[in-house]
Amino acid sequence: MKLPADVAKTILAEGRLGPKDLLPPYPDGTKVDFNFKTCIVTDEGVDVEGPALDDTRCMAQPMTLIIGKQFKMPVWELMVHTMIPGQVARFVVPKHYVTSYPMVSKAIRESASGERSHTHHCCGMMSQGIGFPDLDKLMQAPQDLSFLFELLSVSPPGGYERETWQLTESEKLASVPLLQTEGNALFSGGDFRGAERKYFTAISHLEQLILKEHPSSSEAKELESQKVPLLLNYALCLMKRDEVYEAITHLDTALKLQPDNVKGYFRRGQCHQSVGDYREARSDFAQALQLDPSLHGTVATLEQQMVAEQRRRDEVDKNKYKRIFQEELAENKGANNNNNSNNN
Repeated sequence: MKLPADVAKTILAEGRLGPKDLLPPYPDGTKVDFNFKTCIVTDEGVDVEGPALDDTRCMAQPMTLIIGKQFKMPVWELMVHTMIPGQVARFVVPKHYVTSYPMVSKAIRESASGERSHTHHCCGMMSQGIGFPDLDKLMQAPQDLSFLFELLSVSPPGGYERETWQLTESEKLASVPLLQTEGNALFSGGDFRGAERKYFTAISHLEQLILKEHPSSSEAKELESQKVPLLLNYALCLMKRDEVYEAITHLDTALKLQPDNVKGYFRRGQCHQSVGDYREARSDFAQALQLDPSLHGTVATLEQQMVAEQRRRDEVDKNKYKRIFQEELAENKGANNNNNSNNN
């Protein structure tokens, strides 16, 4: 792939190809990480020392492109296709190639700051601006732009773990059982946070697929049923980290989707027991026992534990209130003695 004739490239630092590095142009699906710095080109040329519109070296992470994913500014893909890892180059790009840059920049800035736009309608956005004065100005009066690119890495298709937005619907669906298996292996190895991330990703994939279906359709119901074991496992990871109330929230969701799930009631009962809410714990254990009578011995043992725990809590409370009463009694006695002394 070649750059348009009116896009000027100047190489500032040569890159270096490793024995396994891809050669440009890169195939679709290639992941490219790079730093970039954007400057406005004035009548005097590029002011390399002047203020930049954007500079990823001042952000938490570099820019990532997936080749062939129809990025909003196609000229950037063409520019990347002319580079190799480690290369630094400046591109001077005529304004008609970069009219979408303000919106691209807006998205990058909001992502870097953790913010999200609340503007939904193009007509409103154009009249009110996009929230950044320098980008508003550039939208109103487009200008040629200079991009300083530093190509950091090039990963071949299949050579990296793709993010959710990079997956097709069929790929998201196929990833769910794999993520669950990986999560189970991590959990068995004691890596509860790692397992938690795998289950969370799988749940996210299913939720995105559910949004594309009619809520009452059989497809949506099937996808929701696949969420239940993932929610139960995710909640168990949270329980292992003592995030009990968050675990209860996800168990509530699982039981709404599947009201006869024994594990859901049992684990929620354990959560309630761990925070001393024995009434709710007993209710959940009773539901689990009704659905699975084989739990009778286990539930009986848990009931004994709760009785013992309640006695200990009552004893602690009794001693605490006794101490408070004795302290107040001593204070009152001291105050009375002082009053008697003053009267004498």
